[in-house]
Amino acid sequence: MGSNSNVWRWLIVSGLFCCIIRSNAQGTPDTASLLWQKSLRGTALRIDRLDQLYVVNQANELVKFNLAGEEQARYNQNRMGPIGLVDPFDPFSVVVYYPEFQVVQVLDRTLNLQWSLDFNRLDLLDITTVGASNDKNIWAIDRISNRLLKFNPAGKILTESPAFTLLSKTIPNFTSIQASGSLVYAFEPGKGFWVFDQFGQFVKPLSLPGITHYQLFDNQILYYNTTSWQLYDLQAHLTTPVNLPTPKTVFSFALTGKKWILLHSETLLCFLLPSQF
Repeated sequence: MGSNSNVWRWLIVSGLFCCIIRSNAQGTPDTASLLWQKSLRGTALRIDRLDQLYVVNQANELVKFNLAGEEQARYNQNRMGPIGLVDPFDPFSVVVYYPEFQVVQVLDRTLNLQWSLDFNRLDLLDITTVGASNDKNIWAIDRISNRLLKFNPAGKILTESPAFTLLSKTIPNFTSIQASGSLVYAFEPGKGFWVFDQFGQFVKPLSLPGITHYQLFDNQILYYNTTSWQLYDLQAHLTTPVNLPTPKTVFSFALTGKKWILLHSETLLCFLLPSQF
């Protein structure tokens, strides 16, 4: 992308991270002004391309909000253990993964169940992470075979990668998978990504030492490397520092446009970023 405005438009960062925030009702140039807040205990926050928020609350429910903080839908499935992952890559087919039971559920835009996939029934007992594909299927990492697999809703394997042991001397510990265009990015904290094509064939490693949190969008990756934010251009292979507030306290958050949404302690907050962002 060619501008920071596009960066903020598609930026979605979710996970444990931290920032200093100084709330100011007037929105002075060097502060973020609080737009709204609501009492909510949560464990995870995500945002989709339509600027809809997804929060996993303390009751293990998935709750969907609009950008004004108004609840739109709610999904409750407490028979499969804690929600381990939510991927709203497609707002009309939201992927929810329950790792303790090795079950993927795919929800429609109103958070009603569309279909589910039980890896146990496929004799796959150690699927560590999953992600939505760009064709409404599911990518998954199988730790036993050490492969990236792609499944259709019926559980048929559509494609698979070579064994990771053939690609590296050490077995990677991938914690998330994200599709972007015709490529698939498997993320390993502290190291970076393995990049695969849409057929599951290994393309290249992408080393970003120290990376802890990231968002992949278009041709760039915004990431945090334990000390600062960096913007990596996937075409130019250049890294540029990004000026964001200094880390201090742990949050889960998302950014879109100039709105900064934080899930902190027992509160969901939305801030308007200062003009320099």
